[in-house]
Amino acid sequence: MREYALNDFKNYNNDEIENMGVPLKSNIFKQGTSGQKYFARFPIQVAVLFSPNDLRFVEAFREIFLNLDQLTGDDVAFFAVLDPPEDWIDAASNWEWWREYQGHIGQAGFSYDDRVLIAEIARLFGIAWSSLPSIVVGTNLWTGERVIFPTSVCNLERQLEALTRLAREWGQPNIDHIYQTLSDLIGVEAEYHPPSEGLRDRFSQFYEVLGTPRGSEKFDVREYSRIVHKELELVANILDQLRQMRRDEELSLAISAIDQILEDVTGRLVAPATVAMQVLRNFLEAERDIPFTELLDEESVVMLKTALRVGSFLELDIDRFSDFLNPTQLSTQRPSQVPVNAPKKRHFNSVDFTPGAQGAWKAFELEINLSVIQAARAASNVTMPEFFARYDPNLRVRGRVHTGKGNHKDINQRDRHYPRVVRHRFLPLGDALYVIKAMPTHSPDFFDTVVSRCLQKPLPSHVFDAWKRINRIRNQASHTEPLSHKDYQLVLEDALSPDILRTLMQIKQSLST
Repeated sequence: MREYALNDFKNYNNDEIENMGVPLKSNIFKQGTSGQKYFARFPIQVAVLFSPNDLRFVEAFREIFLNLDQLTGDDVAFFAVLDPPEDWIDAASNWEWWREYQGHIGQAGFSYDDRVLIAEIARLFGIAWSSLPSIVVGTNLWTGERVIFPTSVCNLERQLEALTRLAREWGQPNIDHIYQTLSDLIGVEAEYHPPSEGLRDRFSQFYEVLGTPRGSEKFDVREYSRIVHKELELVANILDQLRQMRRDEELSLAISAIDQILEDVTGRLVAPATVAMQVLRNFLEAERDIPFTELLDEESVVMLKTALRVGSFLELDIDRFSDFLNPTQLSTQRPSQVPVNAPKKRHFNSVDFTPGAQGAWKAFELEINLSVIQAARAASNVTMPEFFARYDPNLRVRGRVHTGKGNHKDINQRDRHYPRVVRHRFLPLGDALYVIKAMPTHSPDFFDTVVSRCLQKPLPSHVFDAWKRINRIRNQASHTEPLSHKDYQLVLEDALSPDILRTLMQIKQSLST
């Protein structure tokens, strides 16, 4: 998103700034900041969200960045999740406010190529990773009121041009004008979200945590520790309340609702974990290698990275953080030198590792849906690869698999959350397991035939063993008890097993190409 920490310096001349394209590195979501006041002068603000690995979009965006910046002027401020390209920097070198900003740019303690952070920003706005690239547009983004619209290499410039014309025509357009303009432009209806104080507070906290590495040579240990303890206490309370409701059976929650709560809990620890990783870069093991990253779905990679980062953060003894950090010697711009005898592990008896494990089991669940469940769909007459991971409207008999006792799961049901990509609805881990167990009855021999064609052998039993272990631990975390450090390690071991992932990747590759 593009906003160059403008609340870090206040002596800029508004008349000198004629174009507005910047990355979001300051907390415009916190009430009363100079950055928020500054951006209130723009009738429309646009956040452009995309994966740094989407090279086609990244390169195209870099090429048109300066043109877009000049086009939007004082009418539209657009924020991007990457640093500006060289031609923009060359032009900006003549601007006084940019020269002043360069003295502050080192204060950002995180990178815009960090997919874990981008995924959390998108999630808070209500955008799934698979829906990127997307734009988030509002008249005051920090209120939470916004419209979300898909974008692309071809459409981004058109969308910003249309919004600029709208601002110049109406002066102060409202959210309805924005909604209608974007919907009419391409013929796809935009997605509206009303104002949300909770969202504003979450973003404000998110950027407050990321901003705790202040200056190039100091780390604000006390401020960081205060925020972290508050977040850890809140996370523990949310998990305790969820499990108490489950034990008392006061509330029947769907699996999707439980997953949403657990995703939010994990998301609360992403910013604190990212800061810890930055200042203890030689100390944490969060950047552990993930097997088959080129074959895994990108969302799976992001979820696994989140699991590793948050889990490593939970392993830290936060109470002793200041004991082994020397803030006068730390730099957020280079790997920190941490004393050899610094304590990494703590006693884990009171630590709930559910937020660490959640990303790992969700990644495993996604890859199961993209491999073994696709084999079940192929065995049920869904044409591959034409309808790989997609709803098949031509299947006369819906993909209802009877899983016993009158229950059934539909493996060819359109996903209501992904109408634009016509994806079929993915199954939770436990439901997917029931489907595969029922396949010998549902389509005798066909499932084994499909799998054997992919692997040149039946589905190995150790895949089922890992699947059952992960599902058991997931159910424990979701319904009854906190997860131990051992449980977290077991989920990681199975979810990152090269042997198991190799099997899933072979099935996925065979059916999707």
